[in-house]
Amino acid sequence: MQKEIEKEKMFKDRLLSGKFPVTVEVPTVMGTEISWIMGDMERTELHKKADALNVPNNPGGRVRIEPLALSSILQQRFGTETIPHLTCRGETLSTIQRWLFGASVLNVKNVLVVSGDPPSKEIYPEEERRMNISSLEVIAGIKKYLEKGYLIPLEPSRNSDGDKEKKMIKTEGRVEMNVGAVFLPFRPEEARYLRKKMEAGADFFHSQITFDGRDIISFLQSIPSIKNNKRFFVSAVLLSDEKSLNYFIEKPNLFIKIGGSSFKRLKNSKNLLKETENMAIEIFSQVQDFAEEIGIKVGGHIVSLGNFDAAREIIEEVKR
Repeated sequence: MQKEIEKEKMFKDRLLSGKFPVTVEVPTVMGTEISWIMGDMERTELHKKADALNVPNNPGGRVRIEPLALSSILQQRFGTETIPHLTCRGETLSTIQRWLFGASVLNVKNVLVVSGDPPSKEIYPEEERRMNISSLEVIAGIKKYLEKGYLIPLEPSRNSDGDKEKKMIKTEGRVEMNVGAVFLPFRPEEARYLRKKMEAGADFFHSQITFDGRDIISFLQSIPSIKNNKRFFVSAVLLSDEKSLNYFIEKPNLFIKIGGSSFKRLKNSKNLLKETENMAIEIFSQVQDFAEEIGIKVGGHIVSLGNFDAAREIIEEVKR
């Protein structure tokens, strides 16, 4: 039976509230077997604890179930809003807008716009997916055109005085979305990228995974226009084994930093899942204190990797 999203649970309202919202990333599958996701969600009642559920798109470049389809199923089953990831790599304006039209009619009102990972060479070594349109252009296109009932033209992020002279194509209905963007504090020129995404109209932001809240604090302090009523979610990950830890260590292109003290703590841990759970609680506490000090809005994001019990415990602790 389809569940309606209650008004007080609307993610848009939680973005504007004075509370500390927490979102959780739901793992996706290489196939159609999602019963374990639904079962674990129901068993842990994580959908009742989280403010929204994120659904990634082919993480690591490995083919997975379409995030919009899974998002719609989760919303219908549990009545909790979802945030599917919309990747730009390999897509065109036509395919991206088609996806957004579908999301809108399925009542999926949030999206996290990301560049996307290149295809995994393990499965499709010859496949290439070039960047035809950037995440910045998609964000600007949604806010400047689709929300006003027009198709996105080419180069939507440019503020051109010639827009009025162009033949704008009206759409049948508007796309109204809470649009999220990502920021990677250790990527070169990231402060500039973040400011451009803010100017393009992004409603909220998710950080790359961090193992130390002070890294995020230091980055946000470097942004002059940070006090702009936007919500910045700080991402922490739950790791259950050394293999998952090594994945982040061995991927420098992810721009994830594991500092000396954090690295030592993780490597020496006898219970990696519990250690990363404690680290997530500490990270969220650090950024909450910082946010209160300078007057910005923050939130927490948990990359669960399927560890729903630990994710629930984190939310219960930070919202206590």
